[in-house]
Amino acid sequence: MVVDPLGVLLVVLTRQPTTRITIAGLSASRTLNTLILQDCDISHRIMFAVKQRLEGCSTLTKLDLSNNSIGVEGVGQLRGLVENCSNLTSLRFGVSPATQREFARHKVAYLWPELDSHLAVHRLCRTLEICKEMSELVVRNVMIRCAGAEAISNCLRHWPNLAHLEIQHGSIKEHGATQLAQGLKSCPSLLRLILPYNLVGDKGVGVLSNTLSSLQRLEHLNLSATGFSKRGTR
Repeated sequence: MVVDPLGVLLVVLTRQPTTRITIAGLSASRTLNTLILQDCDISHRIMFAVKQRLEGCSTLTKLDLSNNSIGVEGVGQLRGLVENCSNLTSLRFGVSPATQREFARHKVAYLWPELDSHLAVHRLCRTLEICKEMSELVVRNVMIRCAGAEAISNCLRHWPNLAHLEIQHGSIKEHGATQLAQGLKSCPSLLRLILPYNLVGDKGVGVLSNTLSSLQRLEHLNLSATGFSKRGTR
């Protein structure tokens, strides 16, 4: 744990195996502001322990669980963790690329059964609606599909200050892009929109492009590998 000069408590652990994470030490962190656990091989069981230790911690503003293996059950634990964090402004989570490749090799999709991932993300998003100051949402290698995109779109209507939205490898297709485009109209502060490796096709890209006129502050747009053709760029 680290306390910065302003007295804001942070926990930053990256590329650490779970055996080295002192989860018990979080129990005293009632003033925790930032929790970063990147690439720590966190499973849903570890997520359960984190949720238990941080229950009642309402000061959390930044939570980064990128490149882990929390799975569908872990997203349920994540929902329980953030349900009292109305001050949350940044959330990052997703499956590590190594885990994604390993399970793809065995023909198991991302550790995320399709139906369960929809339900888990939908429930999480319903909880995140309380975070009125959300400025960043990053979801990587999670098969949220169209239903998950719709749930995120509903959240966007509550996040006028959102500056960064990133959904990579989310299996979002044309309908999901349409749902996101509707929600993006409520995000005039958006600076970065990153949606690579979602096969939204020409129609999906077209719908998103039509939304750009309402995103006057947008600085960075990434639609790589979204399946649009030369015809779709016209």
